[in-house]
Amino acid sequence: MDKEFIIKYGKFAGKTIGWLQENNEGYLNWAIKNAPNLLKPPTPKEPPKSESKEVKGIPIHKLGMYPNENFWNEGPDERCKPYLEQIKNKENEK
Repeated sequence: MDKEFIIKYGKFAGKTIGWLQENNEGYLNWAIKNAPNLLKPPTPKEPPKSESKEVKGIPIHKLGMYPNENFWNEGPDERCKPYLEQIKNKENEK
């Protein structure tokens, strides 16, 4: 068990396992028996597989439909901005 591992949630969130061992060994023993996932780093999730989907039997990549990867870096395309403004206005009306 890594003594430098920081607990992410629960009563002692933000504390290390080493701190728990020194300051509240009873809680650490309880966690080992009853909440072992509390003391383990999360397992990394496998990224989704990139699959070529089809529209009416034609692969999307052959239709020229690609995700806009620049969106996350540059923001939405100019063509989208009027629609985004409409959405914001509707949300502000509520």
